[in-house]
Amino acid sequence: MSKKANDAEQTVLTAKKDLQAAWDDCQKSEKRCLEFGRKCYDWQIELREKGVSIGKIWDDLQIPRQTAFRWIQAHLEAEGLKPARPDRAKTNADIINALAGRIENLRTAVEKIEDDWSGWVTTCPKEMKTLKSAIKAMGEYLLELGEAV
Repeated sequence: MSKKANDAEQTVLTAKKDLQAAWDDCQKSEKRCLEFGRKCYDWQIELREKGVSIGKIWDDLQIPRQTAFRWIQAHLEAEGLKPARPDRAKTNADIINALAGRIENLRTAVEKIEDDWSGWVTTCPKEMKTLKSAIKAMGEYLLELGEAV
């Protein structure tokens, strides 16, 4: 193994150990999560210089990438290294529009699979029973909700 590859491997092992400890602390107390964000940020820079993706380490440690990035952002904002994102309170209209969009996406997805439906009933009967039950329950709920409005 070349010295460069060995150096990168050692760095990854050290990063994994350090990030796992910081992640464990973060999970125990949210007050420690800014430190986790700082460590993620610092390791991200160091690993990038060695051509290693921190994302693979997060995956290996089962740290959700979105959570890690959120704490990196919080660290950068707390240190004044990045401007804080403006808080935008969601209005009821925003929530309703988002929900309507999701329901429309669901309807479109079901519409797209309509052609495959009969084949799936034959090849995946157990899964289709579960899917049909979920669709039925959602339909009943939406009907009740529509009647309440």
